[in-house]
Amino acid sequence: MKQPKNKQSIKAKRIYDWTRKDIMLEYRISGHPLPPSKSTKPNNLIYYAIARENQFTFTDSDRLTEYESSKIISPKDSMVVNLFINGILQPPILYKVEAGKLTLLSTDAPLQGNLIILQFICFLSGFPLSIKFQNQPFLPGCNSSLSQ
Repeated sequence: MKQPKNKQSIKAKRIYDWTRKDIMLEYRISGHPLPPSKSTKPNNLIYYAIARENQFTFTDSDRLTEYESSKIISPKDSMVVNLFINGILQPPILYKVEAGKLTLLSTDAPLQGNLIILQFICFLSGFPLSIKFQNQPFLPGCNSSLSQ
């Protein structure tokens, strides 16, 4: 089969493509679609801390401000919360997050000097949004002033 110029064709059972994708969500406020000029984008806030000996609790005062670390926000204000200890993703059953506080529920504390990374994926907006995420109501509200 003859291919038009400037076109590529691939024949394979599977194709893997690593590209950056934007997330597009459709949401409504009070039953009306949000105008495109008022759209919001996901924001990634990251809290960084260094573990001290036998430390199970981390607070905003433990954050590494030299790395522009965010404060610990409430999970209610975030779509996704991930905890990494020394670069390893931790299962949610091993920690509890509250506004301003991270508590490790494991029996062993991280080693002294281990990097603690708490990631929040949320939406920046000046108004509450009502989004259905995996068929569950969800109200993200990550405010940019929380990262100050």
